[in-house]
Amino acid sequence: MYFCRSFCDSTTAELGLRCGIESGSISAGIVGITKWHYDIIGSSLDEAINIERTATQW
Repeated sequence: MYFCRSFCDSTTAELGLRCGIESGSISAGIVGITKWHYDIIGSSLDEAINIERTATQW
């Protein structure tokens, strides 16, 4: 948050920062047949996303 605030103060750019933190079980790994990518799934991830969406933007 310090970097975001100091960057905005020294330039005309506007940046926003929100965060969602949750603890719990997730599954993570590389998925795909022809094009691989790293993915994370789980109810804890869904909850963290919901927390981030409702968080106040800094």
